[in-house]
Amino acid sequence: MTNLLDILYNVIVTPLIFLIGVVYEISSRVLVSPGLSLICVSIVVNVLCFPLYKMADDQQEEERKRQLSMERWVSHIKTHFKGDEQYMMLTTYYRQKGYKQYYALSNSISLLLQIPIFMAAYRYLSNLSALRGESFLFIQDLGAPDGLLQLGTVAINVLPVLMTLLNCVSTFIYTRDLGMRDRLQAYGLAVLFLVLLYKSPAGLVLYWTCNQIFSLLKNLFMKVVPNPKKTLGWILQACIVVLCVALISYGALSSARRIAALVVAVACIELFIWAFLLDKLPLSLGKLFPEDKRSYTPTFLLATGLCVALLGVLIPSALIGDSPTEFMSISSTESPLRYVVYTASVYFGFFFVWVGVYFFLSRPDGRKVFALVMWVLATIFLVDYLFFGKGLGIISTNLKFSELPVFSRKELVVNCLAILALIAALLLVWRFRHDLVNPMAAILLLATICLSVPNLMGIRSAFREYQANVASMGTGEDEDSGSNSLAPKPLFKEDGSINPLITLSKEGRNVVVLFLDRAIGAYVPYIAQEKPEVISQFDGFVYYPNSISYGMWTMVGAPAMAGGYEYTPLELNARDGELLMDKHDEALKVLPKVFSENGFHSVVLTPPLIHYVFNATDYSTFSDIEDVEVYSISGAYTDYVGDEYGPLYEENRYRSFVFYSLFKSVPVALQSTVYDQGNYYTTVISHSVNTNYVSEHAALSVLPELTEIEEGDGDNYVFCQNSAPHEPDELQLPDYVSSPVVNNAGYYDESLYTLNGVTMNMDVPEGFEHYCVNVGSFIELGKWFDYLRAEGVYDNTRIIIVSDHGNRLNQFEDFILSDSVDVESVNCLFMVKDFNATGPMVTSNEFMTNADTPSIALSGIVEDPINPYTGNPITDDAKHEGDQTVYFTAVWNSNTHREETQFDFGDGWLYSVHDNIFDRNNWEMLTEPTNAIE
Repeated sequence: MTNLLDILYNVIVTPLIFLIGVVYEISSRVLVSPGLSLICVSIVVNVLCFPLYKMADDQQEEERKRQLSMERWVSHIKTHFKGDEQYMMLTTYYRQKGYKQYYALSNSISLLLQIPIFMAAYRYLSNLSALRGESFLFIQDLGAPDGLLQLGTVAINVLPVLMTLLNCVSTFIYTRDLGMRDRLQAYGLAVLFLVLLYKSPAGLVLYWTCNQIFSLLKNLFMKVVPNPKKTLGWILQACIVVLCVALISYGALSSARRIAALVVAVACIELFIWAFLLDKLPLSLGKLFPEDKRSYTPTFLLATGLCVALLGVLIPSALIGDSPTEFMSISSTESPLRYVVYTASVYFGFFFVWVGVYFFLSRPDGRKVFALVMWVLATIFLVDYLFFGKGLGIISTNLKFSELPVFSRKELVVNCLAILALIAALLLVWRFRHDLVNPMAAILLLATICLSVPNLMGIRSAFREYQANVASMGTGEDEDSGSNSLAPKPLFKEDGSINPLITLSKEGRNVVVLFLDRAIGAYVPYIAQEKPEVISQFDGFVYYPNSISYGMWTMVGAPAMAGGYEYTPLELNARDGELLMDKHDEALKVLPKVFSENGFHSVVLTPPLIHYVFNATDYSTFSDIEDVEVYSISGAYTDYVGDEYGPLYEENRYRSFVFYSLFKSVPVALQSTVYDQGNYYTTVISHSVNTNYVSEHAALSVLPELTEIEEGDGDNYVFCQNSAPHEPDELQLPDYVSSPVVNNAGYYDESLYTLNGVTMNMDVPEGFEHYCVNVGSFIELGKWFDYLRAEGVYDNTRIIIVSDHGNRLNQFEDFILSDSVDVESVNCLFMVKDFNATGPMVTSNEFMTNADTPSIALSGIVEDPINPYTGNPITDDAKHEGDQTVYFTAVWNSNTHREETQFDFGDGWLYSVHDNIFDRNNWEMLTEPTNAIE
């Protein structure tokens, strides 16, 4: 769990890091040049900090005046009295003057504000990979010290010296009316920054130099210009005019976004002018506040508390609580609650600390504005989260949706009208029934906390159960029976090496079913075209492109793949007296049971959705099978492979939680902007790495270590599920490796994605990412096949590579049946290598379904196999007896079906297909959705 120092850092510094990062990312997309982006970051940060420095300077000035007015008597007391007598006299005098000694701390406010801002800039810019090797003006490399002056063999960094000179000039102007102590403190700070930044990357020093230029101009303006507040007000009013012209003429923005950007920008500048420059409210805004001296602090604290509870606790806990085990890993002992703690810390820091600094440094009128704005904003956030932006589809643990969030025009209009009505209602309450404001805010805060508690308790309970199951794996003990043969081995040996779980014999028969979740069959020819050396490792395989699954999601497509044609959606619905969850579990046991009853030793690795739970570790459902071992290996080997980017992957996930909360709470019109195609404004070259892919790919990469070769003629059945193709991520070409720093500009070749006149559309953001992870998976499987060949067990091993579904990516024009029905979503991967099969991979256009897996696996091994749970033959006869019915639905969450006995076909489309899935004439719509799609 996160320690106290980490929480403190996340409260004070991390919000500033995110602010700097977002500004830099947006600037980089517009300005391209990293140097100009740094200057833009400096301008934005200084403009935002200007009110803070101004208010801090005002308080320092008031403190100096107070001390000057008391200086004569304070000096007199210190001269004529000593010890306790002096203390009592000073205390009495200060009380008479209404002065408290901690007021002296106001002299240090500017310094206290600069420290976390400096820490945030140092943390972000010192590690910014986008600056490495980039030049700007006379600076050759923004990612390294400038070394502009060469004296013999010694390189002198000029930028830090220039920065310090500017700092000294600015300090001279600012402190010329101050005492010697204040001057020495300011000059000492300038020298300290020189020492700290002298060997820092030039980009960081450039940023801080721009800060000093801004500070110098500010001090000149405030000290030299007569009536600086009024002058600055006129300048900012002129900026509004320029901004209006610029935004109206900027064609890259849609008209709606231009209007929205214009309104927000003008409102922010006007608020800045009135609240921070003129120290009073505009007449129209002033009418909202009655003429009294009530305190607005409780309202502000309740509103900020609501924001923190909603964005920092409720939203992330609801996401994790929906499927807690997806955020757990066998290799990690940390609870998923750490993501909630992190997100809550960051939002507490943003709202309570930084917005709070603005609030408490403001004058009374400014505090009124902040209290009102925060109250309205918090309520809008809550309403948006609870009632809008729903049904966005499946989301990975990397907080990326399988498809880009799309909102209908109707939803946008309704949301906009609802927000306007809500704002109007809140303003009326604020003006005419202000006594209700605090109770309303308190009730909403309490309700948000109450909604969060079950999520938090559920996550905590699920984690404890998960850890208990993990702890019992490989111990020979089971909580219920006292003995457990399901997982007799621990995943790792005492020396830390991998314990082999897969057993293959050299002289017996080995049957291996590799279930690759969401692997897309149509990709194989393109992989063969780009990576022929990889496909050459698939010796003896037959590739079946003309293959389908029976649904778009695991809970729909996996049962038939595991148990055969008795477990298609239509057949599952026919058994309406049993839970879908139980029928799913039964399907997964069919092959292990049949093989074990016929003398095979069965090993099942990570069976999918046992009990309709992701990453389940309770495999007691397999206890009726005598010779079977069941292990969960999902996420178990991430640390073992020693990925150098592991900590950064986890950091990206933490970051994504913060932005996801904001994404779910802002108005619908802004959600796509905040989502940023799932990247959440990471840096230009760096991207939000899919940590799930890293974990699943690690499991594929250790398949040789997981495999034990035995002498003799023992028979073995292995089922291995892996979700690497399920976790889209842009990989670094040409080797398709995962990295937080990806730049494929020199490797991306569009010609590789056209084959036999068919072009695979890679313009879809998720399309290229899905292709990447499929290639990455094939590369690791090829390595394992080489290992099997070297160990002499490849020929006597039957291997079936199959998936439960594809994904709706609209990459193949001939696959698109309608706006919502894409055959690619059910075009499963299906490849078979039979015993002793040799030669280059061949393609068969025979019509296949993933329900053929059991009959192919048992072919020639078990004569007339029978399903031990239903008593029916295991055959592929159903495929030849008529059209196959495929269920296209956007409803995917297994948790919502745990108590259901049937799929509700009204939630999706039913299509029939026969013979050739590439011929649109062979597809016929049977029913359209009658229910709202989630």
